Amino acid sequence: MNKHIFPIISLVCVIIIIILLIYQHFEKGGVTTDGWLTLLLMISMNMIHTPYWKEYFKK
Repeated sequence: MNKHIFPIISLVCVIIIIILLIYQHFEKGGVTTDGWLTLLLMISMNMIHTPYWKEYFKK
């Protein structure tokens, strides 16, 4: 199985966005609508790579 860079980058972006949303929640007292929409967009983009992660964790 080949390692692809796009699923890994997508997963890293989701993790970074979650960390930034947690920071924004505790630092500024709330998360804006843009933050939630960005998280939703990145999760939906990460769902494209579901077959790759199934194959990766099947080992």
